[in-house]
Amino acid sequence: MSEMQDGRRIVAFYEGSGRDDRGRSLDDLLGFGDAALECTHDFIQWLFPLRERSGANPAAPRLDDATVAAFHEP
Repeated sequence: MSEMQDGRRIVAFYEGSGRDDRGRSLDDLLGFGDAALECTHDFIQWLFPLRERSGANPAAPRLDDATVAAFHEP
């Protein structure tokens, strides 16, 4: 997947119209209880995206300059 597609995916996820690679929304992840947080780790890169590909979840999107700029737009 290209970085541009990654950028659209993560922005849509944070805007509430997108889902992660497991079909979960941001609200779903924020609603995880303690047990889910302890047992599930594939959501970390969605909540805290980086520029590098995740070793734990290679399907998670990566940030690029355009995506970072999109998060700074009002």
